[in-house]
Amino acid sequence: MSYEAIITAAGMSRRMGQPKQLLPLGEGTVLEHTIRNFLQAGVKDVTVITGFRREEIEESIRHLHVQCIYNPYYERNDMLASVCMGIAEMKRDTKGALISPADVPFISPSLIKQVIFEMEETSCDMVVPCVNGEMGRPPLLSRKMLEELSKWKKQGGLHRFLEENKEKIRQVSTDESWILQDMDTPEAYHQILKIEKIWKKKIL
Repeated sequence: MSYEAIITAAGMSRRMGQPKQLLPLGEGTVLEHTIRNFLQAGVKDVTVITGFRREEIEESIRHLHVQCIYNPYYERNDMLASVCMGIAEMKRDTKGALISPADVPFISPSLIKQVIFEMEETSCDMVVPCVNGEMGRPPLLSRKMLEELSKWKKQGGLHRFLEENKEKIRQVSTDESWILQDMDTPEAYHQILKIEKIWKKKIL
């Protein structure tokens, strides 16, 4: 059995003022960077949920040969709705899925491998990388928990779902604090650009 990755990239980036998925980072874009981390970790099945500026975003990642699913309701629903679309399209033999927003480009392939290894070794239902106890990305949920998540109706989305199921979570401690770093504003993007050089040195 294999694991998949679901990357949400449907948002309108209102606070950024432009699609943050397409902003340049390193040798590509923020979204490309995020996708490549999973591919380099050996996650062969990556699904990207698109919405706002769909055509541009899908064209920008065509060369990576990932699956794209369009969320036509991106203007009025939240990230969890996009995640559920990805869950619905998973392969039958998929054991679980890693979940990440498009704008968390500094999840190292080695950390992704560690999260998967932890689930394989412990047969737990959820594994989450944590920095000093604070949950980061990407959480890995078993198929059982993904099915529960797809039926989740409470406010607060994925984060609240994880909080309310904390007793089922196996934590993987890491000092990679950038797994807590997303980018909603131009200021956050400039911070991401500063982090990129440090991150690259650390994982090489």
